[in-house]
Amino acid sequence: ARVGLRHRLADGLVRPGFRLLPGAEHEGHHGQRAGARAGSASGIVATARLSGQATGAALVAFCFTLSDTQGPAYALATAAGFAAVGAVVSFSRQLLRV
Repeated sequence: ARVGLRHRLADGLVRPGFRLLPGAEHEGHHGQRAGARAGSASGIVATARLSGQATGAALVAFCFTLSDTQGPAYALATAAGFAAVGAVVSFSRQLLRV
């Protein structure tokens, strides 16, 4: 099958991200597990990711039901709040590790 230029460019831009980011992101989960447990660690990571996506989509839908005009602003503010909480938790874990 003939692949178009746009598809090749998109593949060239996306594929390195899939190779670099998940490996570094989940190396702690998978690298410390025995062979038999690596599958369950991968399943836990996938379940957490899917739960986060579903929860985020539901929160965005809720923000849009609050207001037609301010819904996007509410959704962005909610996302920024969750990102800030995640950053605080991440930094606190780094500080506690020392």
